[in-house]
Amino acid sequence: MERFLQPAQGAGQVAGAARVPAHKGAARARFARQRLRIHAVPVAVRLAVVAIAVWLAFPLLLSTRPGAAPHPLAESLRLLLLVTVPALLLPAWWQQRRHSRLIARPEYEVALNQKAIAWLCGRDFERVRLEGEIARETVYLPGWRPRWLLVTNRRLLLFTGGPRERQLLSEWPRRSIVYAGCPADLPPQLRPAPWLQALMRTPNLALAFTTGTVLQLHSASGITALRVAQLLMSSPALPDETTVVPAFRDERTARRWHEVLASCVLPGAGQCLQGRFTAGAVLFTLTLLLFVQAWAPLVLALRLAPGEWPVLGLAWALGASLLLALVAGSDAWHFSATRLRR
Repeated sequence: MERFLQPAQGAGQVAGAARVPAHKGAARARFARQRLRIHAVPVAVRLAVVAIAVWLAFPLLLSTRPGAAPHPLAESLRLLLLVTVPALLLPAWWQQRRHSRLIARPEYEVALNQKAIAWLCGRDFERVRLEGEIARETVYLPGWRPRWLLVTNRRLLLFTGGPRERQLLSEWPRRSIVYAGCPADLPPQLRPAPWLQALMRTPNLALAFTTGTVLQLHSASGITALRVAQLLMSSPALPDETTVVPAFRDERTARRWHEVLASCVLPGAGQCLQGRFTAGAVLFTLTLLLFVQAWAPLVLALRLAPGEWPVLGLAWALGASLLLALVAGSDAWHFSATRLRR
């Protein structure tokens, strides 16, 4: 501090020299707070909800069961599943809704796209860089297998997002891009069922190439995705006679409500009627497990004690059956609504 108080320096110089470190410190603190809000808050909420379900709700439900302790293992596991499944699904749905709001805020762009910025400062781009090539935009694509999208003045590069080094997966010339923008602006495409979209990260960047390839990506920041789309569409490719323009079939068949009703009555039946035998087999297996684990013990208890109704067991069986029927019915309805005419 003594060097800032020399008589030869003016008051403006002293104040300016003192403000620079303070500004950098405030920026780092703001960046750290944003990272905590993005990553730490959802983890803390999930842990708190699971802890409440396991340590409070589960013992409370177990204490209401008739009979002396210890309770049968199958019954305890069924109650534990009853309290833990909502405790896992509800925070995931809340986190998805919260994250979709955060990625649309400009002040969170640097914190969300920080990995891509750090990777650009490394040597990964230098290994594949062409002469005269300059990086224009760097995009972090989160997921189970993170990826890195790099836009240069000549190419579009897609890397793996490994922790140590990034490997080049694909590359496309800039002139081969015919569309870049929001996936909602594309003609209708086959998408996951609505209940699955609520738990998944929806794409916010779509790229269409002259070869007919269409990429739907999820950028960590919606602001970055918008800027990349504007950059790529500033000089899109002009299709010629040899260009394969992506063809989107948007003519659909009418909804087949009997498939939806069949899935609601017997999960898996509607999927088999739609020709999706793998999905039907999975739902049939879940229905069989539900009957063995929920309805069979309930029927046995009613036969042994006709005057006593196991309210909790009945609620568990009805709730699980209703949830499975809704999942199967919504899946059949979504496939029937998005099925393209052949």
